[in-house]
Amino acid sequence: MRNLFLLLAIGIANNVYSQQCTLSPQGYQTIYTRNGTAVQGTIYAQISSSCYADALNYMNTAYPNVTIQENPTSEYNCYSYAFHLSEGNTQKVWINPQTTSGASNLSNYWTDGSFIEVCNESDADKAYYYLGDHAAVTTSSISGQYESKWGANCRVIHAATYCPYTSNRIYYASTKISGDASGLCTGNRTFSVKNITGATYAWTFSSSLLAVGATNTNQITVQRNGSANAVGWVEVEISTPCGGSPAVSRFELPVGKAQPGTVNILLFDPYMGKILAEIDPVPGASSYKWYKNGVVQPGRVGTFANIGISETPCNINYNIAVEAVSSCGTSAASSANVFYSCDYLFTISPNPAQSMVSVSVKETKKIQDGSGVIDEVRIYDSYGGLQKRLQHFGTKRADFNISGIPSGRYLIEIRSGKYKEYQQLIIQK
Repeated sequence: MRNLFLLLAIGIANNVYSQQCTLSPQGYQTIYTRNGTAVQGTIYAQISSSCYADALNYMNTAYPNVTIQENPTSEYNCYSYAFHLSEGNTQKVWINPQTTSGASNLSNYWTDGSFIEVCNESDADKAYYYLGDHAAVTTSSISGQYESKWGANCRVIHAATYCPYTSNRIYYASTKISGDASGLCTGNRTFSVKNITGATYAWTFSSSLLAVGATNTNQITVQRNGSANAVGWVEVEISTPCGGSPAVSRFELPVGKAQPGTVNILLFDPYMGKILAEIDPVPGASSYKWYKNGVVQPGRVGTFANIGISETPCNINYNIAVEAVSSCGTSAASSANVFYSCDYLFTISPNPAQSMVSVSVKETKKIQDGSGVIDEVRIYDSYGGLQKRLQHFGTKRADFNISGIPSGRYLIEIRSGKYKEYQQLIIQK
């Protein structure tokens, strides 16, 4: 199951296969543990039809009493199934104990607290065959048996020792917190983790919550702290008698009317008459209300809004605001301002342009909140698509090539420090 020379090896060792079937990496994909630690996944080409046939023949001959769940495939291996796919993930990759650079890889699943070592098989969700280069899920549809993937061979249900791997095992349990993730408005909410023999538990929680009862068992009950409105959390530290570091797991939920975060103005185009704005999703929100200068914008109910504006006289300020609507009600608004000025601080020449454009700072103008030089230039099409981005000029004049951009009307955004200016750029060829 190693990365350098992989065999449908189980059978070869028992003289079942007629040929060796090597697996060559086709690429790599980063996946993540439940607690967000990166794990290197390796992608392999599918095994040949002859290797597939040999693998099935081996299973039927050497292990006739297993229950086959999936036929031979090199898309994923035992570690991937036990710690990744069986946890509800969908990316089929091969996980090796170490990365290609020799760094820890598989052990990230228990060193980052996503799983914790337990002393008894009855408490376990996973079994790690530490001398046999294998891992299995200890719970299956057949009581008392394991489910695991055998290299590039089949995924099967089997007795713990009815497999080609050394039976020395370490057991691990999931530290995942279970509970209702919807908004907590009133009443109590209970969260829990696995009840592990001999384990100790220590719960903490955000200031938006209050504990109801004990905080040292495998579960905690909380309620909203007064009229708090926030993204709240509960966290548990678990220790077991088996030694090793405690595991920490966290669960987040909206408490009250969770507030939207920063409103990001993606595009301001007074020439096409639109402002594109976006926010990160708010936990627990079912919809959103967008406003322009205090007026609700009908039909804008998602995290992205295309807000229409009219070409107006100069020096107009647009306030773009959004509220999150949840089962607890409507939140306070988050907002951002866009200022439309015709008193331009930058000169664009030529305009219309064919192949080259120069942007320069007007020497008579002082750029408020600016760096005094041109830091970045962006060119957008009429759909908000970024056509060109140039950074780190650090000069009062920037020349750049636009020959690869088709003829049309574009929005050019010029940045100096915190200052942004928008002008129209015509490209004619």
